[in-house]
Amino acid sequence: MGARIDMNDTVSSMVIEPEQIKTLVASAGVEMTQTILDAFWTSNQEILVNLQSQLADGALDEAAKSAHALKGSAANLGAVVLAEQARLLEIACQAMEALSAREVMEAIPESISKTRAAFETLLQVA
Repeated sequence: MGARIDMNDTVSSMVIEPEQIKTLVASAGVEMTQTILDAFWTSNQEILVNLQSQLADGALDEAAKSAHALKGSAANLGAVVLAEQARLLEIACQAMEALSAREVMEAIPESISKTRAAFETLLQVA
């Protein structure tokens, strides 16, 4: 059983900081943590829709604000790869680098999928 948890920590730590979720589970419980994560995914979906529209319209100043929101919510839950991608997107938008912003944006959906899987794996062993 301990080896399984260690393996999950290794896999999860590639995209998330497991200790942040473990701390949340310890204080709020698995069910409440799942509720928080569900709100996180819903919020992220809305932010992604906004980002795609903003980037398509060339509204890089607004996209920077959306990227900042994504960065903050991801960082709060320990989604380190997603937070870093959002940070890079925010920087590209602030620099008015539309091509770079679109390139970063293309990687975010896959990162969200990997992040979600890592969170689910962690919650299964909690």
